[in-house]
Amino acid sequence: MKRISWFLVLALLGMLVFTGCSGAPAPSAGGTDNRVISLYGLPEEVQITLTELKEITPKEGSAISVNSAGEEKTVAYKGAELGDILAKYGSDKTAFTGVRLVASDGYAVEVPEEILRNREIILAYEIDGAALDEGSNPVKVVVPEERAMYWVKYLAEVHLVAPTADVKLKTVRFFENELKALSVRDYDYFGTVDEAVLLTELLGRDESTKVILIGRDGLVKHELLEPAKYEYCIKYTGADAPAYLAPGLPFGMQVKNLAAIIDGDVAILFASGYAGPDGRFAGGPLLETLSEYWPDGELTLLGVGGQTETITAAVFGEKHFVLTETGVSADR
Repeated sequence: MKRISWFLVLALLGMLVFTGCSGAPAPSAGGTDNRVISLYGLPEEVQITLTELKEITPKEGSAISVNSAGEEKTVAYKGAELGDILAKYGSDKTAFTGVRLVASDGYAVEVPEEILRNREIILAYEIDGAALDEGSNPVKVVVPEERAMYWVKYLAEVHLVAPTADVKLKTVRFFENELKALSVRDYDYFGTVDEAVLLTELLGRDESTKVILIGRDGLVKHELLEPAKYEYCIKYTGADAPAYLAPGLPFGMQVKNLAAIIDGDVAILFASGYAGPDGRFAGGPLLETLSEYWPDGELTLLGVGGQTETITAAVFGEKHFVLTETGVSADR
């Protein structure tokens, strides 16, 4: 009897381990899968189950994802396209200027309007012919012909972004001119201690806000800052600097080799990635980075020591600058 009792106990424990203890909805024995994706931004919040997702006419195909290291991976997918999902609820993608994808592990990324308009956004429930069964949110986003950062796995929430006024700059600042007024801290970056500053201090506010992060490689990333969750930093020394990161922030949300941050009508430029060995650099490449956001007329350029200059895009593009220990100034 003693042996039989222990056998039963172990069997029960085994069942608990394999069925999990998270309390997340699981597929029912009858074939209905009640695991949900929450959809925000419609007149009412929608929770669409995986079973309902599979009832939408599927899109099938193959696509190549490219990660930040330039590595390519081809996958076959099957799933529902976002436009078809919205049509089910009387809407379509043209009503929105972006979509923010949030994973159950905390990863989040905003798909900008250009991609929303010109690419399919697939909520895939099969990859390479096999069903996804990762955790309680077995859906992976596939965006053919776009970077892997938009291919969100463990998808939990889809936030539709309503139209807002186009961003047009009024002020341009250089990060290097702000640095002396900021508190510097050590940042452990893969075992190397580099220097960083708090992004909230750089921006001068600590409430949730949206910014645009632009990389020197052409990456444009719309990011929702949530200072209550993360201590965002700009690491300005060492490998991959300047870099946007935070302790605990999913690695795929970090941005290396920053060219600019746009906060409302203010752009903060990072000269360090453009300056040559003698510190000199031309305004042309930086203007190209900001061309979409530069107004038709003039804006204010902040210089060393708070000096200001009213400047047009044409003049800025022809200017030459020099980066020294005191900051960035016009190269005379």
